[in-house]
Amino acid sequence: MTPQDEGWELMAKWLVVHRQAMLKLAKSHVTCPVAAEDIVQDATIVALRRGGSLKNWASVRSWLLRITASVARRSIAKRARRRNLRAKHFAAAVPPVDPLASSSERDGRIDMVMDALESLPELQQRTMRCLLDGLSYKETAAKLDKTVGAVRMLRQRAVGNLQKALRPPRQVHSGTDPPESDIQPTDRRRRHD
Repeated sequence: MTPQDEGWELMAKWLVVHRQAMLKLAKSHVTCPVAAEDIVQDATIVALRRGGSLKNWASVRSWLLRITASVARRSIAKRARRRNLRAKHFAAAVPPVDPLASSSERDGRIDMVMDALESLPELQQRTMRCLLDGLSYKETAAKLDKTVGAVRMLRQRAVGNLQKALRPPRQVHSGTDPPESDIQPTDRRRRHD
């Protein structure tokens, strides 16, 4: 057995020995056990990649816990970015609220959005609720027993259905000629009458 193989074997043993401590630290950063497992798995990969950077084998536990804490912080920041992005996508589906509107008007809009959410098919409703609760696509997929691609597709369809449900009705024009704003030019060349 080469010294490099012995190093890998020793690192694997230390990862097994300190896995519970790494998991406990990850759970202190996130509440979801699945997310904590992901953090430990990512930290394990980072530790295996950086195995050569460990100077003192006596401090391997603190080294592994520092890596775990760093991965956890990055994971939390990534989830926050995803949550903000989802909020922006959801905001695009919801009509803007006038800040000067009375509270009863705002409550009416919130009721309108909630009614539109309730009118979605059940699977789209469950998907949107999970995503709005801050779960990632991966966590939502695990909860709904679907693939990540299916969750993305369900979210996209749900946002489209919400936009349709919340879109103001088109005004019907009386008369035979449509208003000027509805006339679209079919030819870009300038007409000389």
